[in-house]
Amino acid sequence: MGSPSDKSPSFDMHMYALGRLCIVWAYVDRLLNDTIQAFLGCSHAQAAIIGTEADSAAARCKMLQNLAFDGSPSEEWRDTFVALIKRLLDEYGPKRNRYIHDYWTVASGTLEKMDRRAAVKRAQSRQPPKLVFNTWQATPPKDVENLAVDLTITALGLQTAIADLTTWKREGRLEGRGLLIQMGLARARLEHSPAPAAKRRGSPPTSPR
Repeated sequence: MGSPSDKSPSFDMHMYALGRLCIVWAYVDRLLNDTIQAFLGCSHAQAAIIGTEADSAAARCKMLQNLAFDGSPSEEWRDTFVALIKRLLDEYGPKRNRYIHDYWTVASGTLEKMDRRAAVKRAQSRQPPKLVFNTWQATPPKDVENLAVDLTITALGLQTAIADLTTWKREGRLEGRGLLIQMGLARARLEHSPAPAAKRRGSPPTSPR
């Protein structure tokens, strides 16, 4: 992080957003173990052993994708669950790793993160490849907050998946299409519904000069 002299209200907001992101990620990480337990019908102790041996979230996500193909209430449910895990594995997880592990500072009043990793890349298609490292990217605190929201929704998805699996294994069927699919449909309706028109509150006050 930047030096104490770099602190600003935006930087404080950023540190708060990173802290929230860490807490939400830890909850998702725990739910991955609980979802493994729900798929296998094993004890929580056995799920903890599996989760310890497959310690990374990526390894457990891949395991869950495979488990979904071995036993799910329906193909639609399986496809919904696999899509949920794929977003966590391919998008949210890598983004979270960069937000947590990259170096942050304030430059010209803008928050920037620096990726220390080295890679050989082409700046343009016809230019020769060269080694690139310590790359900077402006990233406002709102981007970190949005990722925490996405992970919170993922956590809700995992919770509903666990509930569906528990009911399915106990009763041999699901009521309707299952909570996981209902949650996905409800979210899709919210994302595609038009935003309500803003209420007018009269003329804005004149700006001070």
